[in-house]
Amino acid sequence: MKVLIVGGGIAGLTAAALFLEKKEFEVTLVEQAPNFGHIGYGISLFGHGRAILQELGIDDDVAKGSQIYPSFIMADASGKTLGHEVNFKYLDKLGKTTIGVERANLHETLVSKVKSLGLNIQLDTKVEHVHSTKDKAEVTFSNKNKKHLIW
Repeated sequence: MKVLIVGGGIAGLTAAALFLEKKEFEVTLVEQAPNFGHIGYGISLFGHGRAILQELGIDDDVAKGSQIYPSFIMADASGKTLGHEVNFKYLDKLGKTTIGVERANLHETLVSKVKSLGLNIQLDTKVEHVHSTKDKAEVTFSNKNKKHLIW
């Protein structure tokens, strides 16, 4: 089965890796950005998210250099506490400890994973047009070659 994933962010890369791991799918991933740069700040990964990373075999790599967050308190710019402390300890029962990681590190690890599985990411490419019928879909891309994919 052929799969087209539009968007090379965390969700798109994770979906690509999961499809590729099953070895039943022919995956194409397109991303409109001309390259992957340092984007975003921190991201919290809870037990279920870490379970997916563990399934992909990259949880240990992502967790390197992470911060363990047993709890957190939201505050405004002046330091005034907003609400109550949120304790993550009860979430540990759902899987691994909640951690905080740099989004860029998670993204780089996912890019490495999908490349190791043989995925060629097409950067600087947008979906220009999709024409679908009951039996197939034809996708035209905006890149220099104006490639067409037929499903």
